[in-house]
Formats: sequence, structure tokens, C-alpha cells
Amino acid sequence: MAHYTITTGMAFAIYCGRHHHFCQIPLARIDFLDKLTLFKGKIMTYGIRLHIWGTHGLFTRPELKVERASYDVITPSAARGILEAIHWKPAIRWIVDRIHVLEPIRFQSIRRNEVGHKAPAGKIRAAMNRGDLADLQILVDQDRQQRASNVLVAPAYVIEAHFDLTAKAGPDDTVGKHLDIFNRRAAKGQCFNQPSLGTREFVAHFALVPPDAVIPSPDGHSWGAMLHAGQTNGAPRPSRAPEAETSDLGFGTPRDLGFMLWDIDHMAPGRPSMFFRATLRDGIVEIPAPGSPDIKR
Repeated sequence: MAHYTITTGMAFAIYCGRHHHFCQIPLARIDFLDKLTLFKGKIMTYGIRLHIWGTHGLFTRPELKVERASYDVITPSAARGILEAIHWKPAIRWIVDRIHVLEPIRFQSIRRNEVGHKAPAGKIRAAMNRGDLADLQILVDQDRQQRASNVLVAPAYVIEAHFDLTAKAGPDDTVGKHLDIFNRRAAKGQCFNQPSLGTREFVAHFALVPPDAVIPSPDGHSWGAMLHAGQTNGAPRPSRAPEAETSDLGFGTPRDLGFMLWDIDHMAPGRPSMFFRATLRDGIVEIPAPGSPDIKR
């Protein structure tokens, strides 16, 4: 899959997902773009790469919500949520293409005291309408529960994604504009809300991977290029772990991760969950595109 972005007035940069790098095409060869997918005279997709990491992650399996257990790898919907925390408008739709797993998959069981219930939405609406908070409080000492969670330890990924313009895009919503906004905000560590690795208590740090940087390869030689990426949101960047390049991450033999949550169809009645069969091959999980027959309901 190829994605396209306008970089300067002199050339186009075409991102080749197969080889994980950008190629510069001079304007003198612009006729080459006739062979690419265009829509109404506009380039449809724009690729980005974002490095994310944290101390822990919990991407809850929907069948294990009480005593929570995490998927082995970040889900596409969680990755999309991190991108949307940096930049999102109704005019664009983020699509995750693949996920690079940079650290060994390790789990840790933890127990925490949690509140057993949430405030009912009906009571919250009623309190807002009458203008006071009577009967809306939750007494922690009376509704405390101890729950176990099986969480990921030190997860780190590179998200490859692109966005499409939606039907809500106006005349001012150009693809170059939204790409520039995302790149500028990600490089500065800006976000509308703090992105998380599954649940809110596990903060996700992020850094933009520049177009000329190479995704870390099994021998790790390209990782140094990523260390020169833009500023982060205050946390130190981790180094690539050599022990991650094992069969656990699909090096040598692909590793079947089973069915994983792809996303939730918020437009369909009942908001059904959608799943896909995830496979970890050489540290990479390929994500099926929207509408793919690999996505099951």
C-alpha cells in the first residue's frame, strides 16, 4: 500500500508501506501519479508513523472485563484513539495500517481497589438540568472492590496509519492542511487529551517518526535514526530491546495472536464489535483495511 504527501513545491513524497520508507518523486515525473489512486483530483491517503510507549498497558479483551486481561498487542481501535488525541476533525478518518511491536510481550498481574459502579447517566442529566449535585455522589468506602488485572509491562510500538477525507470535509479541509497540523502537534508533543495505553491510568508517551527515518529492523541498526525525531511530551525515549527479536514476536515463525478487536461499528444498530485474526510476523501486525473480508462481526 502506498500513501502520498506533498512535502515541498519541488517534489512529492510517496510512502511505500512494503519497504517502510518515503520516496521522493520530482515534479518532472508527475505523470507517474496518473497510475496512482486519486479521488476527485485529490490525493486520498496520507501516511504517518508515531512511536508510542509507556510503563504499562491494558487493552482489555471484551470477554474478560471483570478480572481484566490485556491483548498481547495494542488494538487498532486503541491506536486510532491515540492518533485522534493528537489531531482529529470530522473531516478526516484515521485508519491504522500496521503496528510494529518494539518490546518483548510481558505480562504482570496487579490488584487494585476500584469503585464498583459508575454514576448513572440519567442521574447526571437530571443533576445538570436542576443545577445541583444532590444524590449524585459515590461513596468510595461503601462501594469499593478489589479487582485483578493482567497488564502489559513496558509496551512500545510504532503505529503506521493514514487518514482519508470524509464526506464532512469542507472546501478548507485539504489533506495537506490536516497532515501538517498532525505532524506539527505530534512533533511538539501536543494533544487534546492525554493518550493512554488502553486504560486512562496508563499514560502513552509519543514521538513523531520523521519521513526519512527507517522503521527499526531486526538488527536494530536503524533505531538510532528514530532518536533524532522531534520533541516528545516530556518522557525519555526507550531504546530497542534486542531480546524482543525472538519467536515471541514472530521472528522466524509467525505468531498467531488469535482474534483481536478491530473496532466498534458506532453507525450500526447496537454498535457491534468487529474482530480480525491477528498475526505477529517479524514484529509487525498487519491491520486489515476497512471493508476487508478479514474483518468479522
